[in-house]
Amino acid sequence: MQRKKLQRCCSFFLGGRKHMYRITVPASSANMGPGFDSMGVALTLYNTIDFAPAKELSIRVEGECAERIPTTERNLVYATYRRTMEGWGRKAVPVTMVQHNAVPSTRGLGSSSTAIVGGVLMAYAISGRNYDRQEALNIATREEGHPDNVAPAIWGGFTVSFFDGVDTRCIRKDVGEETAFVAMIPEFELSTRRAREVVPKELSRADAVFNHSRTGYLAAAMMMGDVKAAAAAMDDRMHQHQRSALIPGYHEVERAAKAAGAMAVYLSGAGPTMMALVGKAEADGFVKAMEEAVKQLEHRWEIKPLMVCNTGATLENM
Repeated sequence: MQRKKLQRCCSFFLGGRKHMYRITVPASSANMGPGFDSMGVALTLYNTIDFAPAKELSIRVEGECAERIPTTERNLVYATYRRTMEGWGRKAVPVTMVQHNAVPSTRGLGSSSTAIVGGVLMAYAISGRNYDRQEALNIATREEGHPDNVAPAIWGGFTVSFFDGVDTRCIRKDVGEETAFVAMIPEFELSTRRAREVVPKELSRADAVFNHSRTGYLAAAMMMGDVKAAAAAMDDRMHQHQRSALIPGYHEVERAAKAAGAMAVYLSGAGPTMMALVGKAEADGFVKAMEEAVKQLEHRWEIKPLMVCNTGATLENM
């Protein structure tokens, strides 16, 4: 069904009429405790790209961090589109596009993945090539360098993935609506490069076993649809503790979230956003409690209740 839908969307109207398309790509929360560079969920927060083929390149960016995003060929959406077309032996024709960002940049919510996935889908639309999610995932993984954000952005739901040197292997599962993923987003940024610098190059056997056992348990619980069980396996000894030192207020937010009823709290992506798993029925009360708690901190924090997006990225006619 998805393939047929995208094939219809990729057909240009005849008669020389310029036709607009819209790509919608969800934010994603990766790593998920011990699932470093391998696990992620798509979230109900979206970046959109409206575009059409044109004689000259024209890019407008709106929304989050708009003033910092290039409107030239260096724009990540356009650059990914161009490289994808070139990889297929096709010429990348200019486009006119409006990129609207609701996903904040460098906050651990997969903003770069939304641009990369958007660029790949743009290439499918412009080329008329049949949409293939596996092919798209392979391309996006090569662009991003790891699959834990691009996989849920493409497939939706919860994903476990790895790159085997040729293809990106991915298993996904829809996530039910009984659990809210509440993003706790600070006003400050944390670059992925800096966050990776503090990840240890080696682990002791005890720490490796600690992480491996919880990674397996977490994946199994999510595949069974038991988010509450998965919440018990969000601790790790590879990256969260090390990165917490780079995030002012981390421990205060974690304590407040658990006191307010969170089933689990984990660092989203490389941070600095922290994610709380909360029963949907308790989400409103949790958000109010956290909004009060973070008022005591040095920096401003936005408390944003989200759900899991099970559809992944979409491409449609406008």
